[in-house]
Amino acid sequence: MKHAFNYYCIVSKDTGEITVEQKRINNALMENRNAIIKLVTKAASGYPNWERFRNRCMMILEKASILKSQG
Repeated sequence: MKHAFNYYCIVSKDTGEITVEQKRINNALMENRNAIIKLVTKAASGYPNWERFRNRCMMILEKASILKSQG
């Protein structure tokens, strides 16, 4: 299994020294959000109005992010 790394640079404000670090990339958060959107669509049996669908998804995703940050 390949591991994807994202390299990024950090510049110190005091000395101007540049350090390069690597961080693992994970798409679990996006997969979770896509699953939530699919559940919203399935529960509503489809939305004929795009604005209502978008607003519902934004409301549900906002609640999910608030609950995760508190726990």
